[in-house]
Amino acid sequence: MYEKVCLARYNQDFSLCTNVTAYYADKTIQADANHFYFLSSIVLVLPSLFSTLALGAAADLWSIKVPLLIPFVGLILCTANYVIQTAYMSLSVYLLLISDAVFGICGGYISVISTTLSYGVKTTSTSRRSIRIAGIEGAIGLGGTIGYAISGTVREFK
Repeated sequence: MYEKVCLARYNQDFSLCTNVTAYYADKTIQADANHFYFLSSIVLVLPSLFSTLALGAAADLWSIKVPLLIPFVGLILCTANYVIQTAYMSLSVYLLLISDAVFGICGGYISVISTTLSYGVKTTSTSRRSIRIAGIEGAIGLGGTIGYAISGTVREFK
């Protein structure tokens, strides 16, 4: 994301913007990136507040399976846009907001976690629910840790 902000700021200067240390020291790029992160958070969170309420009500009225799938479909569409944006770095950084809007409309991270936990509760006997929920939360924590740990290494494989 910093790279796309740098490219937008410096008229597609790939030689400058592929140098990570150069744009981390640039305060204008940092300011632009922080502004973009703020917009991204708003575009993701606001729609997800309302869609999560709708998905929760649908899960209570009907089967949990459809409300469980909707956030994951949104996540797949979101990821597809991120892949396109990564392949075509010259495209505007603001096109990344499309991903956040789609994922937010589909419920966002809030719905992924809540529907997954709801599914775990609805499909598990009372005596094993705490074990199931602990396993789900452990998997979320482990996945986040592993993703953070290997993200720098994966980025180097251009």
